[in-house]
Amino acid sequence: MHQQQHQQQEEQQQQQQQQQQQQQQQQQQQQQQQQQQQQQQQQQQQQQQQQAHQQQQEHQQTEYGDLTIVNASGDNDEKDLNNTKTNTISGDGGDDDARHEAFSAANSTTPEGARKRSSGTNSPSPFDGATNDEALAKAAEAVSINSQLLDQYRTETVALRKRTLQTRGQAAQLLSAYVKVAVRLKERETAIAELSKQLQQANKDEQACA
Repeated sequence: MHQQQHQQQEEQQQQQQQQQQQQQQQQQQQQQQQQQQQQQQQQQQQQQQQQAHQQQQEHQQTEYGDLTIVNASGDNDEKDLNNTKTNTISGDGGDDDARHEAFSAANSTTPEGARKRSSGTNSPSPFDGATNDEALAKAAEAVSINSQLLDQYRTETVALRKRTLQTRGQAAQLLSAYVKVAVRLKERETAIAELSKQLQQANKDEQACA
């Protein structure tokens, strides 16, 4: 009778141990799935940042007629977000002095300027025949558009960085919870192993007494 009771107890303990091991495996699988989801979220955040950087590069140069407005700060880092806006107005790659001389000559009221305009020796430009005030107004409008695009990019970049930090915080919390669960499971395994040893020793002692 005693042997049967001990055998039944041992079988029950083994079943409980198997159930706990199955639960442990299920919990580990759930933790692995959560980690995979976090990795996917981080990859999505990185892709969004890359897309935002590409969009900024595409909008960084705004062509306005013969002028090109180039933003001087094109790097996506924290110090650029705090810098003041710096914009440079440059030509299309030609010599600045020669372009200025040709522009002045072609738009002057002298007979030479009229001759150059009629002969078409100078390259076509939206500023042909325009006064200095009109040219400055068009350039200022182009600078304003570029500044607005830069402000929009900075705002979107800050928002993306905040979301990235939040995602990293959530991942750290999940990792901490996973470590705690792993420690508890290890403690349970140790307790079950110790109990199994005690049962085996009790069975041996009982058999020796019999």
